[in-house]
Amino acid sequence: MADLQPVSSGLMKERKNSAVVVHVVTSLRPGGLERLVVDWTLERNARFPDSTFVACLDEQGEWGNLLGRRIIAVGADRARFPWDRSAAARLGTWAESIAGDLPVILHAHNIAAWQYAVLAAQGRRFGVVYTQHGPNPHCRTWKDRFRCRWLATRSAAIAAVGRTVAEAMARYQGIPRDKIRVIPNGIALRPARGRVRPLPDDVFTVGFVGRLSPEKRVDRLIQAFAGLAHRPCPQPGRTGWGLWIVGDGSERAGLEHTASSLDTGIRERILFAGRRDDIPECLAGMDLFVLPSEVEGCSVALIEAMSAGVPVMASRAGDNEDLLEHGQSGFLLDADERKWPEQISELCADRRRMMEMSARARKRASNFYSVRRVLAEYENIYEGC
Repeated sequence: MADLQPVSSGLMKERKNSAVVVHVVTSLRPGGLERLVVDWTLERNARFPDSTFVACLDEQGEWGNLLGRRIIAVGADRARFPWDRSAAARLGTWAESIAGDLPVILHAHNIAAWQYAVLAAQGRRFGVVYTQHGPNPHCRTWKDRFRCRWLATRSAAIAAVGRTVAEAMARYQGIPRDKIRVIPNGIALRPARGRVRPLPDDVFTVGFVGRLSPEKRVDRLIQAFAGLAHRPCPQPGRTGWGLWIVGDGSERAGLEHTASSLDTGIRERILFAGRRDDIPECLAGMDLFVLPSEVEGCSVALIEAMSAGVPVMASRAGDNEDLLEHGQSGFLLDADERKWPEQISELCADRRRMMEMSARARKRASNFYSVRRVLAEYENIYEGC
């Protein structure tokens, strides 16, 4: 557990009158939500020095070192029923110590963190803001509804990263829809410093970037690629197809087994890169990004691909339709995954359309899904707490 040390008084003076925001998460292990929290913390601290921190219920995770001393692991025993109140008390004490005389806002991300933020705020003049990043299909019992409604009454503001997430919160968690503000995700848009491409240039490379977890359904992409690999590539100068999967997670071993069971000529063209930190450069090396998820919120990976200028195709899960504007900034895949090989091949054949679509996607990502845009919306919420 990190040492609970206050920030120096000199740094506190630099904050002027901005509220101290503590993002509460389970950890900063690599993922979409975690990427957002890191970007938002760094960006807000650039504007208001030492105004924004992160508290992890579990360990800090690999990305914790990006924040230096602006992060703590409170060491919650989340197996303790119903909550580890001592961990909530540590969170509250630490937040008070770093804030000095400034107001404190605990900004929780997803339900476990929300519980601890509300508990830490009890008896203290903290504001609690909650953001839900996905539809949370596991939170649908009457006990879950009761818990969420109770937490909602003790929160100053509630946000969802997309329209479909807000609708799921209202339907399954019992939170009134008019109490949920939709604020799409925004990230720091990093330009690529070169290109990483493990396959030859004459191979049309279909790519995926993200966590290899069950809801991402990368198995569907592998099966679609198996059907695609039997087709000639219609783009001039291309001799065939390749699939590059960037990311790690609980499903990786199973996905590698699925790929290894395919014909030799196909499995040799499927590459697993594991987790990488040079995502913009990896995206620059892809000819087409495909997101095959079954469950999504407002996909960070999709925003990254759009901002990189890579043509994108995605399933109809979550808010993918709102992100892409089908046929304008990207293409939505058919609900019948057996049609995916044909859809990918047809898009590949129209190189001009791919270039026009990727240019619109890059502009759309810059205009609507930047970290500055999303922080401006949350700053309005913080001021009202």
